Amino acid sequence: MAAWKTSSSLLLLCVLAIGAVSALPAQHKEHREGKKHGEHMGWMVEKERDVGDFDINYTVSVAEVAFASYCSEKSLEAWSCRQCKAVPYIKYVGVVSDLITSTFGFVAVDLNTKTTYISFRGSINIPNWVTNFEFIKARDWVDAPDAKLHSGFYHAYLKVRDQLKKLLADKVLNGTCPSCTRVVVTGHSLGAALAGICAMDLRVLFGSQLYIELVNFGMPRTGNEAFFRDYPRFVNFTRRVVHQNDIVPHLPPYEIGFRHVTTEVWSQGEGTTNKLKFTVCSATDGEDPNCSDSVPPKDYSVNDHLIYMGVVTTHC
Repeated sequence: MAAWKTSSSLLLLCVLAIGAVSALPAQHKEHREGKKHGEHMGWMVEKERDVGDFDINYTVSVAEVAFASYCSEKSLEAWSCRQCKAVPYIKYVGVVSDLITSTFGFVAVDLNTKTTYISFRGSINIPNWVTNFEFIKARDWVDAPDAKLHSGFYHAYLKVRDQLKKLLADKVLNGTCPSCTRVVVTGHSLGAALAGICAMDLRVLFGSQLYIELVNFGMPRTGNEAFFRDYPRFVNFTRRVVHQNDIVPHLPPYEIGFRHVTTEVWSQGEGTTNKLKFTVCSATDGEDPNCSDSVPPKDYSVNDHLIYMGVVTTHC
Protein backbone atom coordinates (compact mmCIF):
# COMPACT_ATOMS: atom_id res chain seq x y z
CA MET A 1 0.00 0.00 0.00
CA ALA A 2 1.14 3.54 -0.68
CA ALA A 3 2.79 5.34 2.25
CA TRP A 4 0.23 8.15 2.22
CA LYS A 5 -2.54 5.68 3.09
CA THR A 6 -1.47 5.56 6.73
CA SER A 7 -1.81 9.31 7.10
CA SER A 8 -5.30 9.17 5.61
CA SER A 9 -6.79 7.00 8.37
CA LEU A 10 -8.33 9.82 10.39
CA LEU A 11 -9.81 11.39 7.28
CA LEU A 12 -11.48 8.14 6.32
CA LEU A 13 -12.68 7.41 9.83
CA CYS A 14 -14.41 10.79 9.89
CA VAL A 15 -16.21 9.93 6.67
CA LEU A 16 -17.46 6.50 7.73
CA ALA A 17 -17.78 5.07 11.25
CA ILE A 18 -16.82 1.45 11.43
CA GLY A 19 -19.04 -1.16 13.07
CA ALA A 20 -17.59 -3.90 15.22
CA VAL A 21 -16.76 -6.87 13.05
CA SER A 22 -18.42 -10.25 13.50
CA ALA A 23 -17.90 -13.88 12.58
CA LEU A 24 -18.61 -15.13 9.06
CA PRO A 25 -18.45 -18.57 7.44
CA ALA A 26 -14.84 -18.84 6.35
CA GLN A 27 -13.61 -21.56 8.64
CA HIS A 28 -11.59 -23.24 5.97
CA LYS A 29 -7.85 -23.46 5.60
CA GLU A 30 -7.60 -26.36 3.20
CA HIS A 31 -6.56 -24.17 0.27
CA ARG A 32 -3.39 -23.46 2.26
CA GLU A 33 -3.11 -27.18 2.96
CA GLY A 34 -3.48 -28.44 -0.59
CA LYS A 35 -7.15 -29.49 -0.54
CA LYS A 36 -9.53 -28.62 -3.36
CA HIS A 37 -11.89 -25.68 -2.91
CA GLY A 38 -15.06 -26.68 -1.09
CA GLU A 39 -14.00 -30.32 -0.69
CA HIS A 40 -14.82 -30.39 3.01
CA MET A 41 -18.38 -29.12 2.44
CA GLY A 42 -19.30 -31.46 -0.38
CA TRP A 43 -19.50 -28.76 -3.04
CA MET A 44 -16.99 -27.55 -5.57
CA VAL A 45 -16.41 -24.03 -6.85
CA GLU A 46 -15.35 -23.96 -10.47
CA LYS A 47 -12.08 -22.25 -11.32
CA GLU A 48 -12.65 -18.54 -11.83
CA ARG A 49 -12.74 -17.36 -15.39
CA ASP A 50 -9.65 -15.89 -16.99
CA VAL A 51 -8.83 -12.58 -15.30
CA GLY A 52 -8.92 -10.91 -18.71
CA ASP A 53 -12.54 -11.89 -19.18
CA PHE A 54 -14.53 -8.67 -18.81
CA ASP A 55 -17.66 -8.37 -20.93
CA ILE A 56 -18.71 -4.73 -21.04
CA ASN A 57 -22.15 -5.36 -22.52
CA TYR A 58 -22.92 -8.02 -19.93
CA THR A 59 -21.72 -5.72 -17.13
CA VAL A 60 -23.91 -2.88 -18.41
CA SER A 61 -26.95 -5.19 -18.32
CA VAL A 62 -26.12 -6.24 -14.75
CA ALA A 63 -25.71 -2.56 -13.85
CA GLU A 64 -29.25 -1.90 -15.05
CA VAL A 65 -30.49 -4.65 -12.73
CA ALA A 66 -28.44 -3.20 -9.86
CA PHE A 67 -29.74 0.33 -10.39
CA ALA A 68 -33.34 -0.88 -10.80
CA SER A 69 -33.27 -1.55 -7.05
CA TYR A 70 -33.56 2.22 -6.50
CA CYS A 71 -36.96 2.21 -8.22
CA SER A 72 -40.35 1.71 -6.59
CA GLU A 73 -41.71 -1.72 -5.85
CA LYS A 74 -44.71 -0.91 -8.06
CA SER A 75 -42.52 -0.18 -11.08
CA LEU A 76 -40.54 -3.35 -10.44
CA GLU A 77 -43.68 -5.46 -10.29
CA ALA A 78 -44.76 -4.01 -13.64
CA TRP A 79 -41.14 -4.10 -14.86
CA SER A 80 -41.72 -0.58 -16.17
CA CYS A 81 -38.83 1.40 -14.66
CA ARG A 82 -36.23 2.93 -16.97
CA GLN A 83 -33.66 0.30 -16.03
CA CYS A 84 -36.26 -2.46 -16.36
CA LYS A 85 -36.96 -1.44 -19.94
CA ALA A 86 -33.25 -1.69 -20.71
CA VAL A 87 -33.38 -5.41 -19.87
CA PRO A 88 -36.92 -6.39 -21.00
CA TYR A 89 -36.10 -10.11 -21.15
CA ILE A 90 -35.87 -10.28 -17.35
CA LYS A 91 -38.95 -11.28 -15.35
CA TYR A 92 -39.68 -9.91 -11.87
CA VAL A 93 -40.20 -12.50 -9.11
CA GLY A 94 -40.48 -10.63 -5.80
CA VAL A 95 -38.90 -8.36 -3.20
CA VAL A 96 -37.25 -8.68 0.19
CA SER A 97 -37.36 -5.78 2.62
CA ASP A 98 -36.99 -4.62 6.20
CA LEU A 99 -38.53 -1.37 7.42
CA ILE A 100 -36.23 -0.91 10.41
CA THR A 101 -32.99 -0.90 8.43
CA SER A 102 -34.62 0.13 5.11
CA THR A 103 -32.94 -2.86 3.52
CA PHE A 104 -34.50 -3.61 0.14
CA GLY A 105 -33.80 -5.99 -2.69
CA PHE A 106 -35.55 -7.90 -5.43
CA VAL A 107 -35.28 -11.18 -7.28
CA ALA A 108 -35.80 -11.61 -11.02
CA VAL A 109 -35.09 -14.29 -13.61
CA ASP A 110 -34.01 -14.52 -17.23
CA LEU A 111 -35.79 -17.60 -18.54
CA ASN A 112 -33.74 -17.61 -21.73
CA THR A 113 -30.34 -17.92 -20.05
CA LYS A 114 -31.68 -19.71 -16.96
CA THR A 115 -30.27 -16.98 -14.72
CA THR A 116 -31.55 -15.66 -11.41
CA TYR A 117 -30.75 -12.07 -10.45
CA ILE A 118 -30.64 -10.74 -6.89
CA SER A 119 -30.30 -6.97 -6.60
CA PHE A 120 -29.87 -4.91 -3.42
CA ARG A 121 -30.64 -1.22 -3.07
CA GLY A 122 -27.95 1.22 -1.98
CA SER A 123 -28.21 4.13 0.44
CA ILE A 124 -30.93 6.60 -0.49
CA ASN A 125 -32.30 7.67 2.90
CA ILE A 126 -31.32 8.36 6.50
CA PRO A 127 -32.00 4.84 7.88
CA ASN A 128 -29.68 3.37 5.24
CA TRP A 129 -26.87 5.68 6.31
CA VAL A 130 -27.54 4.82 9.96
CA THR A 131 -26.86 1.22 8.95
CA ASN A 132 -23.55 2.34 7.46
CA PHE A 133 -22.57 3.96 10.75
CA GLU A 134 -23.91 1.24 13.04
CA PHE A 135 -21.81 0.02 15.98
CA ILE A 136 -23.84 -3.09 16.89
CA LYS A 137 -21.79 -6.20 17.50
CA ALA A 138 -23.48 -8.90 15.45
CA ARG A 139 -23.83 -12.51 16.53
CA ASP A 140 -21.92 -15.38 14.94
CA TRP A 141 -23.32 -16.61 11.65
CA VAL A 142 -21.60 -20.01 11.75
CA ASP A 143 -18.49 -21.30 13.48
CA ALA A 144 -15.94 -19.14 11.68
CA PRO A 145 -13.41 -17.67 14.09
CA ASP A 146 -11.20 -15.96 11.51
CA ALA A 147 -13.43 -14.15 9.03
CA LYS A 148 -15.04 -10.92 10.21
CA LEU A 149 -17.68 -8.63 8.71
CA HIS A 150 -18.67 -4.99 9.15
CA SER A 151 -21.52 -5.49 11.59
CA GLY A 152 -23.80 -2.82 10.10
CA PHE A 153 -23.74 -4.47 6.68
CA TYR A 154 -24.10 -7.92 8.22
CA HIS A 155 -27.01 -6.86 10.41
CA ALA A 156 -28.84 -5.34 7.44
CA TYR A 157 -28.41 -8.51 5.39
CA LEU A 158 -29.61 -10.78 8.20
CA LYS A 159 -32.87 -8.80 8.30
CA VAL A 160 -33.82 -10.15 4.85
CA ARG A 161 -31.90 -13.44 4.79
CA ASP A 162 -34.84 -15.72 5.60
CA GLN A 163 -37.11 -13.87 3.17
CA LEU A 164 -34.55 -14.29 0.42
CA LYS A 165 -34.04 -17.98 1.10
CA LYS A 166 -37.79 -18.62 0.94
CA LEU A 167 -38.25 -16.49 -2.19
CA LEU A 168 -35.49 -18.31 -4.06
CA ALA A 169 -36.61 -21.76 -2.95
CA ASP A 170 -40.37 -21.34 -3.36
CA LYS A 171 -40.74 -18.91 -6.25
CA VAL A 172 -37.67 -19.71 -8.38
CA LEU A 173 -36.02 -23.09 -7.80
CA ASN A 174 -39.30 -24.83 -6.99
CA GLY A 175 -41.46 -22.45 -9.00
CA THR A 176 -40.88 -20.09 -11.92
CA CYS A 177 -37.55 -21.52 -13.09
CA PRO A 178 -36.14 -24.66 -11.43
CA SER A 179 -33.23 -24.62 -13.88
CA CYS A 180 -32.26 -21.00 -13.07
CA THR A 181 -29.36 -22.15 -10.90
CA ARG A 182 -26.90 -19.57 -12.19
CA VAL A 183 -27.34 -16.70 -9.72
CA VAL A 184 -25.97 -13.20 -10.33
CA VAL A 185 -25.92 -11.06 -7.18
CA THR A 186 -25.51 -7.32 -7.64
CA GLY A 187 -25.89 -3.93 -6.02
CA HIS A 188 -24.46 -0.43 -5.77
CA SER A 189 -22.94 1.25 -2.69
CA LEU A 190 -24.46 -0.25 0.48
CA GLY A 191 -26.31 -2.58 -1.88
CA ALA A 192 -22.97 -3.82 -3.18
CA ALA A 193 -21.86 -4.69 0.36
CA LEU A 194 -25.10 -6.61 0.95
CA ALA A 195 -24.63 -8.36 -2.39
CA GLY A 196 -21.13 -9.41 -1.38
CA ILE A 197 -22.38 -10.98 1.84
CA CYS A 198 -25.37 -12.56 0.11
CA ALA A 199 -23.27 -14.18 -2.61
CA MET A 200 -21.16 -15.94 0.00
CA ASP A 201 -24.19 -16.92 2.07
CA LEU A 202 -25.98 -18.49 -0.89
CA ARG A 203 -23.36 -21.24 -0.86
CA VAL A 204 -24.17 -21.89 2.80
CA LEU A 205 -27.92 -21.89 2.10
CA PHE A 206 -28.00 -23.89 -1.15
CA GLY A 207 -24.69 -25.72 -1.35
CA SER A 208 -23.50 -26.92 -4.76
CA GLN A 209 -26.93 -26.39 -6.31
CA LEU A 210 -25.98 -22.91 -7.52
CA TYR A 211 -23.34 -21.30 -9.71
CA ILE A 212 -22.84 -17.93 -8.00
CA GLU A 213 -21.58 -14.71 -9.55
CA LEU A 214 -21.01 -11.36 -7.85
CA VAL A 215 -20.98 -8.31 -10.13
CA ASN A 216 -21.33 -5.06 -8.23
CA PHE A 217 -20.61 -1.35 -8.33
CA GLY A 218 -18.98 0.99 -5.80
CA MET A 219 -18.62 -1.65 -3.10
CA PRO A 220 -17.20 -0.58 0.28
CA ARG A 221 -14.79 -2.90 2.04
CA THR A 222 -16.97 -5.47 3.77
CA GLY A 223 -14.75 -7.85 5.71
CA ASN A 224 -11.28 -8.57 7.01
CA GLU A 225 -8.29 -10.41 5.54
CA ALA A 226 -9.76 -13.85 6.23
CA PHE A 227 -13.03 -12.87 4.54
CA PHE A 228 -11.13 -11.76 1.44
CA ARG A 229 -8.92 -14.85 1.48
CA ASP A 230 -11.77 -17.35 1.73
CA TYR A 231 -14.26 -15.61 -0.54
CA PRO A 232 -13.39 -17.63 -3.69
CA ARG A 233 -14.37 -20.83 -1.87
CA PHE A 234 -17.98 -19.75 -1.91
CA VAL A 235 -18.38 -17.54 -4.98
CA ASN A 236 -17.57 -18.83 -8.46
CA PHE A 237 -16.98 -15.51 -10.20
CA THR A 238 -16.51 -11.95 -8.94
CA ARG A 239 -16.20 -8.59 -10.67
CA ARG A 240 -16.13 -5.51 -8.43
CA VAL A 241 -16.41 -2.38 -10.57
CA VAL A 242 -14.93 0.87 -9.24
CA HIS A 243 -15.54 4.10 -11.11
CA GLN A 244 -12.54 6.37 -11.25
CA ASN A 245 -12.03 8.18 -7.90
CA ASP A 246 -15.18 6.93 -6.15
CA ILE A 247 -14.68 7.47 -2.41
CA VAL A 248 -16.83 4.57 -1.16
CA PRO A 249 -14.53 1.67 -2.18
CA HIS A 250 -11.85 3.27 0.05
CA LEU A 251 -14.09 2.78 3.10
CA PRO A 252 -13.87 1.38 5.74
CA PRO A 253 -10.13 2.10 5.92
CA TYR A 254 -7.56 -0.50 5.00
CA GLU A 255 -5.51 0.44 8.06
CA ILE A 256 -8.04 -0.97 10.54
CA GLY A 257 -8.12 -4.38 8.94
CA PHE A 258 -10.73 -4.26 6.19
CA ARG A 259 -9.92 -5.75 2.77
CA HIS A 260 -11.54 -5.92 -0.65
CA VAL A 261 -12.38 -9.13 -2.45
CA THR A 262 -11.02 -9.70 -5.93
CA THR A 263 -11.37 -8.99 -8.81
CA GLU A 264 -11.58 -5.22 -9.18
CA VAL A 265 -12.38 -3.67 -12.56
CA TRP A 266 -11.34 -0.02 -12.53
CA SER A 267 -13.21 2.25 -14.94
CA GLN A 268 -11.71 5.61 -15.82
CA GLY A 269 -13.14 8.47 -17.81
CA GLU A 270 -16.53 10.14 -18.19
CA GLY A 271 -19.54 9.55 -20.39
CA THR A 272 -20.86 6.40 -22.03
CA THR A 273 -19.06 3.08 -21.82
CA ASN A 274 -17.36 3.53 -25.21
CA LYS A 275 -15.51 6.49 -23.68
CA LEU A 276 -14.40 4.63 -20.57
CA LYS A 277 -11.17 2.76 -20.02
CA PHE A 278 -11.52 -0.50 -18.11
CA THR A 279 -8.63 -2.11 -16.26
CA VAL A 280 -9.03 -5.67 -14.96
CA CYS A 281 -6.96 -5.68 -11.78
CA SER A 282 -5.16 -8.39 -9.83
CA ALA A 283 -6.94 -11.74 -9.49
CA THR A 284 -5.13 -12.44 -6.22
CA ASP A 285 -4.98 -9.05 -4.48
CA GLY A 286 -8.18 -7.11 -3.80
CA GLU A 287 -6.01 -4.10 -2.96
CA ASP A 288 -4.14 -3.84 -6.26
CA PRO A 289 -1.89 -0.75 -5.89
CA ASN A 290 -2.07 -0.15 -9.64
CA CYS A 291 -5.84 0.29 -9.68
CA SER A 292 -8.20 2.45 -7.59
CA ASP A 293 -5.91 2.09 -4.56
CA SER A 294 -3.48 4.32 -6.44
CA VAL A 295 -5.84 7.32 -6.00
CA PRO A 296 -4.66 9.70 -3.22
CA PRO A 297 -7.28 10.67 -0.60
CA LYS A 298 -7.33 14.31 -1.73
CA ASP A 299 -8.78 13.12 -5.04
CA TYR A 300 -11.56 10.92 -3.65
CA SER A 301 -14.90 11.83 -5.23
CA VAL A 302 -18.52 11.51 -4.14
CA ASN A 303 -19.70 12.36 -7.66
CA ASP A 304 -17.83 9.40 -9.10
CA HIS A 305 -19.89 7.19 -6.79
CA LEU A 306 -23.11 8.35 -8.44
CA ILE A 307 -22.28 7.34 -12.01
CA TYR A 308 -21.40 3.82 -13.13
CA MET A 309 -21.10 2.36 -16.61
CA GLY A 310 -22.14 5.78 -17.93
CA VAL A 311 -25.42 5.72 -16.03
CA VAL A 312 -26.58 7.90 -13.12
CA THR A 313 -27.18 5.19 -10.56
CA THR A 314 -30.23 6.45 -8.67
CA HIS A 315 -32.35 7.83 -11.56
CA CYS A 316 -35.34 5.61 -12.33
